[in-house]
Amino acid sequence: KIDYVFNNVKPNILEASLRMSIGRSHDLSKRPLIEINGTTIAIPFNWKGYDQANRKKFFGAIDIPVPIDLIKEKNNVYISFPDSGGHLSTLILDVKIQNE
Repeated sequence: KIDYVFNNVKPNILEASLRMSIGRSHDLSKRPLIEINGTTIAIPFNWKGYDQANRKKFFGAIDIPVPIDLIKEKNNVYISFPDSGGHLSTLILDVKIQNE
């Protein structure tokens, strides 16, 4: 289980997503279990790019929509995969803020 904290997120959010970059063997899952502030979110089955079957390992970024009602000023994100191996290189909480 990998733990992340995103602090100082401003209010009035219009849209939110996690951008997750992973490197994993092709036989390993690309769909982790993700909890944000104690709530499990849905992970898409498709993402940008291709399956990279011609490469030794998969490495890519997956955009994961996040319900805006889950986002707080301090956000705890927990990620776990159903199998072991590979790495998570980057996790970004991307929020679009409504102009005041």
